[in-house]
Amino acid sequence: MKRNGIAILAGSISDGKDIAAAEALGADFVYMGTRFIAAEESLASKEYQNMLIDSTIEDLIYTDAFSGVNANYLMPSI
Repeated sequence: MKRNGIAILAGSISDGKDIAAAEALGADFVYMGTRFIAAEESLASKEYQNMLIDSTIEDLIYTDAFSGVNANYLMPSI
């Protein structure tokens, strides 16, 4: 398949194996962000960092209620 431009993959990337798989599938760039929010170097608030650390899969909700576009949200953030 020929494509114009670059392909960037983001979302649900959590380790090097995910990056390698994305590259094997043709991604030019892979963005990994949420994984670093809880890092000491992050500028995110401690409350937000703790919410991410304390949340589980049961805290996720997939909805289009906020923007009209489906996205995942953590219930404690709503």
